[in-house]
Amino acid sequence: MPTNTKKEEILNLNELANDCVGGKILFATDDFFQVAESMLLNGEPVWDLNKYTEFGKWMDGWETRRKRTPGHDWCILKLGLSGVIKGFVVDTAFFTGNNTPKVSIQGACLEDDKVNLLRRSEMGTRCTEEELKQAETIGSDKWEEILPKAPLKPGYPETRENFFAVDNKKRFTHLRVNMFPDGGIARLRVFGEVSRDWSLVSLDEVIDLVSIKNGGRALSFSNSHYGTPKNLIMPNRGAGMYDGWETARNPNRPEVFLVGDDGQLICPGAEWCVLKLGTKGIVSKIEIDTAWFKGNYPESFTLEVLLKFEKGFNYWVGGRLY
Repeated sequence: MPTNTKKEEILNLNELANDCVGGKILFATDDFFQVAESMLLNGEPVWDLNKYTEFGKWMDGWETRRKRTPGHDWCILKLGLSGVIKGFVVDTAFFTGNNTPKVSIQGACLEDDKVNLLRRSEMGTRCTEEELKQAETIGSDKWEEILPKAPLKPGYPETRENFFAVDNKKRFTHLRVNMFPDGGIARLRVFGEVSRDWSLVSLDEVIDLVSIKNGGRALSFSNSHYGTPKNLIMPNRGAGMYDGWETARNPNRPEVFLVGDDGQLICPGAEWCVLKLGTKGIVSKIEIDTAWFKGNYPESFTLEVLLKFEKGFNYWVGGRLY
């Protein structure tokens, strides 16, 4: 399989670590220039030429101070969605002279009550001895290595995206990100297959079958000019028009719209997307949320379903917007 095809396949998987799905920093050795939480922000990194803080130049990403003590910087994070990790993107955007030179990533599958760390998340600080000792009690330095030590390129537009595919079949809940030795990472993206223990879910429980939290995926679509169908299955309501699925207007749409016998506009063609449910189930309710789309919402909507046998049963849901 060509490398670019494999990369596209991995990047189309769900993102397991960003703050929109509940990704959380539990510990970081240093937060001097910018806190580690910035690395998990969902949006694209931005550059502000004139923005400074009392600690130095403001950067949109996790940045530690220049190392002047033994060791290297690292952090522990809890994935927002536990799952089988297939790839990483370590984005060094705008860190052109201060990016982290090398990185490695380790992982573990832990119950929540096994990890109880205090987190301050405060710029201009490093961890205290007490915080460090507490973090060391969970033995993250011995966690399984998912991504061996790898070089990172600086954050110029043509080199900022450092992509790594990994051969992994295990479920992880927590990661340890190691900087060698210090520096900046704008964004960390963790791509994989959401893994949930369905034996813990009652057969009578009503859940969102297509939610990313339950393993739903956006597989394909006709158009994503203004927003991706991935936004349709995110856990929270959209924060704005940018946080939804919006297509470009069809340049071949009718010059004058007419109304059909069914009372709906006659509009040839439709945009579509295909979503895979996290598990098979009985659909009892469908909710279409057009929040924020006031002058550009779809005129109508249809839903088609398919139960496909392929190494097990999976529901596939197809939606068409008119």
